[in-house]
Amino acid sequence: MSGYENYTLFPVPWIKQMPEHWGLVRGKNLYQKMQRPTSDTDEVVTCFRDGTVTLRKNRRTTGFTESLKEIGYQGIRKGDLVIHVMDAFAGSIGVSDSDGKGTPVYSVCQAKGNSNNQYYALLLREMARSGYIQSLYRGIRERSSDFRFEVFAAQFYPVPPREEQDQIVRFLDWKVSNINKLINIKHKEISELNESLNTKLRDVLLSVPNVKEVPLKRICSVPMTDGPHETPTFVDSGIPFVSAEASHDGRIHLDECRGFITREQHEVYCQKVRPHKNDIFIVKSGSTTGKTVMVDFDEEFSIWSPLALVRCNNLAMPRYVFFYCTSVMFQKQVRDNWSFGTQPNIGMGVLENLRLPLPEIEEQRAIVDTLDAYWSKVLQVKCNLKKQIEEFQSLKTRIIADAVTGKIDVRGIEIPEYEFVDEDADADNEDDGEEDTETSLDKGTQRKTTENELPSLTQCTA
Repeated sequence: MSGYENYTLFPVPWIKQMPEHWGLVRGKNLYQKMQRPTSDTDEVVTCFRDGTVTLRKNRRTTGFTESLKEIGYQGIRKGDLVIHVMDAFAGSIGVSDSDGKGTPVYSVCQAKGNSNNQYYALLLREMARSGYIQSLYRGIRERSSDFRFEVFAAQFYPVPPREEQDQIVRFLDWKVSNINKLINIKHKEISELNESLNTKLRDVLLSVPNVKEVPLKRICSVPMTDGPHETPTFVDSGIPFVSAEASHDGRIHLDECRGFITREQHEVYCQKVRPHKNDIFIVKSGSTTGKTVMVDFDEEFSIWSPLALVRCNNLAMPRYVFFYCTSVMFQKQVRDNWSFGTQPNIGMGVLENLRLPLPEIEEQRAIVDTLDAYWSKVLQVKCNLKKQIEEFQSLKTRIIADAVTGKIDVRGIEIPEYEFVDEDADADNEDDGEEDTETSLDKGTQRKTTENELPSLTQCTA
């Protein structure tokens, strides 16, 4: 894929240059903000971070903060360009696929002229991905912005000819679909590995007959507890502050910590729990409730309330307890006993009374030796598959960015018939569920057509 013959400088840093024959217009000349009334039959439309704007019931019905009284709701129509004012920095921008109603935090926009709304949704999401939207609000707290319509309207945007806008959207649908197919294959392979691991855990853990079961609290050297419930004040560097999103693949990932806190804050929080090597943590709230990890390092860190501590006494090997808490047998207990509000949640009193079989230490050691080897092999393969998924995601991001900003000329590219394939949003989901928006900035436009063959990674870039 090649670029255009001639370019001109673009007056904002997130594009730098654009094709010479493209126009340049402020947002206020492209779109107008709508304020439609609602009707009694309107259902709630939600704008997600992956660019999907759809009826809430089409995506999920839990994990949202519900209002006791609807105030300021506005009508949304199929085809409207919708911008989540406070979450635009994270990609909550897209075109509605449904009629309905949305909260006043949305800017509902209608084109003044002959614009392709899908193209401008993708362009705005590239503004978000590049960090430009966030850069407009350096005084706003981290991970937030206020990209209200007046700010959107004041920015300059490229204006390709309408036929090029349409071709860019068609081209990206096709490319994104091809890449999504490859990503979904990798997700399926990960899912199969997880099933294999679950089977191995079950078979080995249940291989010792006539083992008594004890409540989880019986094998703890200190009372089970969770992290502090208040939100800390983050600093640029210091002690890592860890929550559910950093807890996956059986371990704590400090590079995915929520932020850093001062030593003074850390010492205050450690009055409740000071994490140690070989500690086990179970996620007790959010979409990953039940997920279990074990600390395999000596570095200091603090935990937040979604994590519950299990520190083993001399009756149990930590690695054995970790494996059992990871197993489908324990996870079923968690699901059978959690409560469900906006997110799954299991109380400490319930969690500490969940049961596990407790064989003799020598039998525990034999189980651990068997499972450790298998676990390591599976984890390595999963790690490689996830790296491949990341490569495909990066490729998808690059293609979208290059197409919408005019770095590649798509005018002469023939697009075959194909059926759009969406990325499996639920596959191997590690999201902590603490936000009511999705997290990807790399999704396509989800228009459906038909395709014949699965491309390779090389073909995706051709």
